[in-house]
Amino acid sequence: ENKVYKYLANHTVSKNFVELLLLKFNRITDRSLQIMMCKVIYLILTSGPDMAMDFFYLNDLNVFVDVMIRELKDISEDEELIRNTFLRVLFPLLKYTELRTTHYRKEDLVALLTYLSSPDNICSSAELKKEHKTTVRLALKCLGDVEWLSHRKEEDYGNEDSEDSRRSSVSA
Repeated sequence: ENKVYKYLANHTVSKNFVELLLLKFNRITDRSLQIMMCKVIYLILTSGPDMAMDFFYLNDLNVFVDVMIRELKDISEDEELIRNTFLRVLFPLLKYTELRTTHYRKEDLVALLTYLSSPDNICSSAELKKEHKTTVRLALKCLGDVEWLSHRKEEDYGNEDSEDSRRSSVSA
């Protein structure tokens, strides 16, 4: 039993905590602190559907998405592990919160995740590292498993042998 988490889950405490956490996350430049904050947010988002849905104000979610988009775009190739951390948090954020009904910045998210799902866009060297493969897998997971982000047309589901399908499965 995590007593700190249980205390933070208290509704009156949680709203102030989340506001301060997201404010700090938006302004921080220390990657290790960002990772620790992501772990806390991930814990909240994966604690159950009610917790994820009720813990954040919609405006806070929108700001967090804005920050995540900015951070995911600005991460250099040598910081691929932090990009993976952000993508791991982004998935439950988009899937289990009120964002699933508002579809905030859908086009931007689809464009970013599509970009990140191509190894050629995130890896300038000929050697594809494990971290790059993880980035591709996590981006594709967001695109494929978050219903409101799904960018595949219905007719694409039956055509798994297309050239694009083969190319992406080989490179991922």
